[in-house]
Amino acid sequence: MLWFDHRDLRPHPNDEWYTWGRDRVGEVRDLEYSPERVIGTVESFVVRLTCRDGRLAGDCSCGWEQLRNFCEHCVAVGLAALAREPAEESLAAEPLAEEPADVPAYLGNADRATLVDLLTGLADTDPAVHQLLSLRAAGGAAPNADDLQELVDTLVRARNVEIDDIPTLTRSVDQILHTLRVVAIDHPQLVRPLYQQALRSLATSCAPDDYRVASVVNAAMSRVAEALVKVCRAAPPDPAELAQWLVDLQLDAAAGDLAVTDFADALGDTGLARYQALLEQQLVEDADPGDYEAAARADDRREKIFELRETFLAKITGDVDDLITLYTQDTSTNYRRHVKIGKDLRAAGRLDDAIRWLIFSRSEATRRQLGLTEPFGLTDLLADIYTQTGRHQEAARARWAAFEQNPTDTTYFALLRAAEPLDAVDYAKNRAMTFLHTRATARAKHADPLVTILTAIGDVDQAWAAAHEFRCSDNVQFLVARRRASKHPEDAIPFYEREVEAKIDRKQQGAYSSAARLLTVLKYLHHRAGTDFDTYLAHVKARHRRKSAFMEALAKTGL
Repeated sequence: MLWFDHRDLRPHPNDEWYTWGRDRVGEVRDLEYSPERVIGTVESFVVRLTCRDGRLAGDCSCGWEQLRNFCEHCVAVGLAALAREPAEESLAAEPLAEEPADVPAYLGNADRATLVDLLTGLADTDPAVHQLLSLRAAGGAAPNADDLQELVDTLVRARNVEIDDIPTLTRSVDQILHTLRVVAIDHPQLVRPLYQQALRSLATSCAPDDYRVASVVNAAMSRVAEALVKVCRAAPPDPAELAQWLVDLQLDAAAGDLAVTDFADALGDTGLARYQALLEQQLVEDADPGDYEAAARADDRREKIFELRETFLAKITGDVDDLITLYTQDTSTNYRRHVKIGKDLRAAGRLDDAIRWLIFSRSEATRRQLGLTEPFGLTDLLADIYTQTGRHQEAARARWAAFEQNPTDTTYFALLRAAEPLDAVDYAKNRAMTFLHTRATARAKHADPLVTILTAIGDVDQAWAAAHEFRCSDNVQFLVARRRASKHPEDAIPFYEREVEAKIDRKQQGAYSSAARLLTVLKYLHHRAGTDFDTYLAHVKARHRRKSAFMEALAKTGL
């Protein structure tokens, strides 16, 4: 017995997914059962139905399932499973190990009548087989090009797709892929430009800044691109034309994850050379500084060209020197590219070159140009290379410079790790604490690193004393108060109460919920300290009684 029934597949009476899935039951293939799951395929999608927390759950390789919805493919597999439900004992049985059948040999020895019956039966249950045989029965003539164009044009009309449009988009892509895949068997030259049009339409269909829609569209584009690559093998395109099309698509549309690596075989050496030349020829004119939108578009285009060239050099040619030359052409505003150069040199085994480059990148002039205080990624990589090459003193000096410029618990612990090979951990600790105490006396809030690091190493008493001796931020005071609360609840209570008021003053639903949770902690702290929580809570409620959302958040916590 399966763990679900028809009611689980149709939670809402007017569920359109159920209607669509019911119409596709005949397309379900490769249905497999086990006591824990049902697996099947619909078109090119793989569906897995499982039981999670006593409820039916579906996972499908289609884009819509990325949004955690029970799609039409899941419905179809579920209905097919119920219709063909095996006996209970067969569900529990282990699958029989069978030798793979020699299908070509079987078909080669079958008589004409057997083959006709076999293909007729397949055509009755599989639309793709039916369509292919229909084309062959018509003498192999190409289907009507206008009809195919009209089918692809359904995507042209799908501009600015919103979240509610995803079911329609998914069905359109399914239908296009299903039809073109069949036509491509005999007429690959006909469908190749249609695949290319479908990709461009998808690349321009996303609503701005909606990552949910973008994830679905990117998944659809990957499927269409995969089909296009297969067609290019059967009907090779002109390499230069394909390169031009790909560059235009990547630069002028939201091509998502579409990369030159997907088309490397189809482009060949000639197409790849043309692709690289096209990217290098791209020029972006400077926009009027007063036109912010135009300037932003120009910057985006420059960044996109850079990323495409970077991918080509990293994934296609693999030439480290060319990649570094590219990076050095534009590092003035992006220190991450400085880090990337160092990583590429290190990966190529050019450790001395990597060290020289990273030292340059960490120089005062370079950091001033980049507007950075401490590019920790640079220091982290430089110290790692120093350690890798046994230059432990240089590694420790680099770590100290990073800590001195940006004293945090992260740079502190990195400093101690660098001191270990030199047997200088105690020295590093003492030097760091002296530096932090000196810094804390300099100006307001410069005690934050001292208190934070003392808290991180577990010296809560010293952190508490430092927080009172020096001036530090409210956030850091609350940080150490939370740690002190376990042994001294009476000391922590005033800081929790201050944090509650700060949360309430933000007048946001999430902040109200956080304040309510803090009040439950305060109730526990007052109980441990032997102080009056009820009177305090009554005052809080009285002060904020007009904030209905806050009062609701309190009620949910039982206060």
